[in-house]
Amino acid sequence: MLSNETIEPSATGLRAAKKVAQDLGVSSVSLWRWARAGRLRIVRIANRPYVTLESLAKFERDALGGQFETPLAGAASASARTRAEKETGK
Repeated sequence: MLSNETIEPSATGLRAAKKVAQDLGVSSVSLWRWARAGRLRIVRIANRPYVTLESLAKFERDALGGQFETPLAGAASASARTRAEKETGK
């Protein structure tokens, strides 16, 4: 039976996308890009976006593990290589 009680989103394993973006210090556009890339799962309830806590936990584990790092390219790569050669004495 339905009641007038509201269910707290955190009790359902969801968190407001806007709040997640604020906590991570990124824009909401970044969240949408990560969701499109399959890194986060966003669901809409009453036309409001929520991030699943399960996908957020996985995202944080993957990020800490370095899964999203990209190798340096172009001038940054050459500069890093030169710096490494100077430090190692080669």
